[in-house]
Amino acid sequence: LAGASLLLLLSVGASLLFLAEAKDAARQAIERQGDAIASTLDYSIEVFLDKDDLTSIQRIVSSSALLPDVRNVLVTDRTGKVIASSDRAEMGEHAASPSLRAFLEKGTFTPQMIYAEGGDVLILRPLRRGKYQSINDTGILGAIQITVDRRPIEAEMEIGTLRMLGVHLGSYLLLTLLAAVA
Repeated sequence: LAGASLLLLLSVGASLLFLAEAKDAARQAIERQGDAIASTLDYSIEVFLDKDDLTSIQRIVSSSALLPDVRNVLVTDRTGKVIASSDRAEMGEHAASPSLRAFLEKGTFTPQMIYAEGGDVLILRPLRRGKYQSINDTGILGAIQITVDRRPIEAEMEIGTLRMLGVHLGSYLLLTLLAAVA
């Protein structure tokens, strides 16, 4: 009985450790996915901004919001005015996102990932122009915010962990029954 209790404790401990590792892997996967989307959007939007083609920018943003787990894509100028959004009601308005406003006000324009309440990850990137107008020009036109829902991938990881725990417990139960019969 003591041996079975020890095995049960080890199994639960291993499952909890695996759950922590799975959540970390999920976080890293979300960050890689978000960074890849943001980099692609930055370049694509830069090309169309240089041509003043806002219709194509809006099409790219709307299509990007259809990617798995992407909840919203928002593009603003440096003042925070929305120039493209997957939520067309935001067009022409100032961005409501406090994180995006702070990103623009800070002015350092280093990419950021913010884990917000409710399961969202906000990916903030500077929006750059392809052509620099002077030697002092930073090329920063505004910002891109991508909102990704981290809950689906975390839920998948948790389900995998629970399945593993079930397999462990089932095998220990089977071993215990076999040992009792023998």
